[in-house]
Amino acid sequence: MIDMTGVEPQHMCADCHGLNGAGNRIKFPRLAGQNPKYLAKQLRDFQGGHRKNDGGQMQQTATEAEEKDIPKIVEWFSGQEAPWPAQTMEGEFDLARAQKLTAMGADGVRPACPATAPARPTSPIGPWRRLDSPVNTTITLPSS
Repeated sequence: MIDMTGVEPQHMCADCHGLNGAGNRIKFPRLAGQNPKYLAKQLRDFQGGHRKNDGGQMQQTATEAEEKDIPKIVEWFSGQEAPWPAQTMEGEFDLARAQKLTAMGADGVRPACPATAPARPTSPIGPWRRLDSPVNTTITLPSS
């Protein structure tokens, strides 16, 4: 058994995301400054098996967090103002494609962050709405 005396719950996130939540822009996303509701939802989704990642490491780590720890983890990372890490990949970056993938998804796959996506009531993968939009808001998307 490992003595966890003095270890804060957010420390278990630091190995991958950094204690300041900066991430590394490739595999471990930025947690610093994220919306607290978004962070809590993602952590609980990993715990409940509703969200998975390629190696399963996030599901494993998330199950180590107790429910009472989630508010502390969320408060810590949402309150960080970490600098952006240096670019860790070489090559072209297609900003327009990245924005489309984030907001609208691709090939029937839900967008990376549905909370920031426009409403798509006719989507084959289900409706979603921005967290800050009124329920009756309809947004018309440009055709692609």
